[in-house]
Amino acid sequence: MIRYTLLLFFGLASPCHAQQAFKLSTFTEVPDDMYGCGDALYLNKKDKKAGRMLYANNFEDAMLKINGKLLRFKTKQVAGKLEMVSGKYRLNVKASERKQEDDEYYTFTAVLTVYEGAKIVFKQNVIGDGGC
Repeated sequence: MIRYTLLLFFGLASPCHAQQAFKLSTFTEVPDDMYGCGDALYLNKKDKKAGRMLYANNFEDAMLKINGKLLRFKTKQVAGKLEMVSGKYRLNVKASERKQEDDEYYTFTAVLTVYEGAKIVFKQNVIGDGGC
């Protein structure tokens, strides 16, 4: 009986899996099909000057670097609204204070929010620029 109980206990015990911490990183290069018209977001003016983006888009797809991997987010219709989705992640960019600098270039501030499922894993005020 004791032997059966030990086998049952150890046989059904599930291994512990450490959940990978969420880490959003900057990047300086984007795929060729992402160049041209679009927006970029930066953590601060120093990163902007150095070309270290936190987010880039071409008005259709977007890129974020999560846990060391550059992920492409696709625009999808979810529950009647447009969302940017990549696997288990969703993102939202809420832009405000857009300032037109010239015919094809503008700057703005925004809040970048990244979700893993329903959980917010990143939310921060950022600066951005965009145009063609």
